[in-house]
Amino acid sequence: MKVIQLGDMCHAGINIHRGLLKNKISSKILISSLINNYEKEPGVLFNKLHKFFLAKYIYTFYFVALNQADIFHCHGLSGIFPCILRKNFCIHFHGSDIRDFDKHPLLKKIIIRILCNSAKQVFVAGYDLIGKYVEYGFKPEKVEHIPNSVKLQKTFKKEFCKDESISLFCPSSNHWTKRKDRLIRAFKTIEDEFENISLTLVRDESSAGRDLEKLIQKLSVKNINFIDRMSYKEFTAEYLKYDIVLDQFSDLKVYGVITYEALSYGMPAICTMGGNYNKSTIGSPVLPGNSVDIIIESVFQIINNNQFSKIGIQGRKFIEQNNSPKIIAAKFLKKYAEIR
Repeated sequence: MKVIQLGDMCHAGINIHRGLLKNKISSKILISSLINNYEKEPGVLFNKLHKFFLAKYIYTFYFVALNQADIFHCHGLSGIFPCILRKNFCIHFHGSDIRDFDKHPLLKKIIIRILCNSAKQVFVAGYDLIGKYVEYGFKPEKVEHIPNSVKLQKTFKKEFCKDESISLFCPSSNHWTKRKDRLIRAFKTIEDEFENISLTLVRDESSAGRDLEKLIQKLSVKNINFIDRMSYKEFTAEYLKYDIVLDQFSDLKVYGVITYEALSYGMPAICTMGGNYNKSTIGSPVLPGNSVDIIIESVFQIINNNQFSKIGIQGRKFIEQNNSPKIIAAKFLKKYAEIR
């Protein structure tokens, strides 16, 4: 079997590619944006015209036209190219394409509908997206939830709370689904309870980022630090500077890539509904964070019971057994066999 991926999202695609290679499958992936975040690896191809808005799409069109594959695995709207060329393709949605469907411009809605109706299979990275997919009138029998995969990091967190300080890290975006306002309100209580505790966020100049900074000022939250955006390679190394990673705080049944990466580094993570809410999270040590009180409770549990290393070890084991690139790629291969 030969698989070609188009595009990527938060390195989910590159990890699928790595997993396919481990399963001895012929695999390539064409990267057309954020190329500086990627290393040269076997089968990883870079769009030579990626710097030019229209030209990079023309390049992708001809790339699809000139290459043969049993399956074109397309992230987001990149499926439009094999769709036009009548190739065998599946679509992989990671969040806002489906979750924000009713907010999209008309043209984008039309493209998504065409792709969902034409694709042999629709994959979603978040469990909550199944409900949204069906809500917008798409065929439920065509959608499949397969969680993201992540490499088990060779370097992992061994020492926590150096110099008796506690560092929390929330690098997720300020998209409305993250509900980071809940985190800020929770941290106001948390910093009053513990000395030498801090929360680090990624600086965001968007309107949502400015609103978050206004909330911080309004609540007089003191121990919050900001770091600038950075390349993916720099960003992944950033995890080890902290003691607890916090990702998303809504009621959505989804883990962000950040949660999986934190676990792969052997770090405790707090995200949405926590663990054991569906078959993909059974045995997960992720603590819940879907309300202000629950965030506070989860942070207190880790600190007061000194569970940093315990949860970190459980997290690495969970990734190794459930979300390694090879294991997740095998799930995709099972579906590919049904639709090729």
